[in-house]
Amino acid sequence: MHEMRSPTPRAVSSGLIVEELSRELLVYDRLRHRAHHLNAMAAQVWRSCDGRSSSGEIAKNLNQPEPLIRHSLAQLEKAHLIDWPDGRPFDYPTVTRRMLAREIGALAMIAAVTSILAPTALASTSCIAAGNPCASASGVECCNKAGCGSPQPGAPFGLCN
Repeated sequence: MHEMRSPTPRAVSSGLIVEELSRELLVYDRLRHRAHHLNAMAAQVWRSCDGRSSSGEIAKNLNQPEPLIRHSLAQLEKAHLIDWPDGRPFDYPTVTRRMLAREIGALAMIAAVTSILAPTALASTSCIAAGNPCASASGVECCNKAGCGSPQPGAPFGLCN
């Protein structure tokens, strides 16, 4: 008889820049332009996603309750930091941190993945404030997006409106 194996999550590594801070991780997804902060528990779970270990095995290896690991995997999947090479294992029930804390008894060890949309390099450039010399020739626009006003005598460019 063929034994059914539990699905095994695999940490995504392609297109990511990972920076370790103490036991936590900062992960920047270059494809989606999103930055993620993984607290110590989420970082441990993510590092354990080797594509060979099931959620139960990860829970056993980390000496943590499986509901905590499944919650962590749900957050990591939502952030696109793990995938399931052999198919998604289960529909995650809606479990809040409060429900987990009640069940497990320790809020501090619950995995947390905090994500933000990171601006592209072009979107993060500063504009020129009104009344300052316009530098539209260098590609930086005036704050009001109206462009430069009329040039002042002796100035190569006008002032931002």
